[in-house]
Amino acid sequence: MTREKSILKRARISTKKFRQILKLFALDIEATKIARLTDLNRNTINKYLRLIRERIAEECELESPFSGEIEVDESFFGARRTK
Repeated sequence: MTREKSILKRARISTKKFRQILKLFALDIEATKIARLTDLNRNTINKYLRLIRERIAEECELESPFSGEIEVDESFFGARRTK
């Protein structure tokens, strides 16, 4: 099963509509405008955009060189502080 099919497993929109949403998402168009262009409800668009973002986050985590717990120090970089 492809990734696209896993998102659309119990979807009430067609694959064509989903691909249209995905294309408009890639063009960085806002949800309200995507809703108007696809003739779907804004809440439906928000749901699918959230699913797309979650899938992107999952893929990024798989490719990340970091894993587990990451510790960060507090540091100040730049000009010296004056009192």
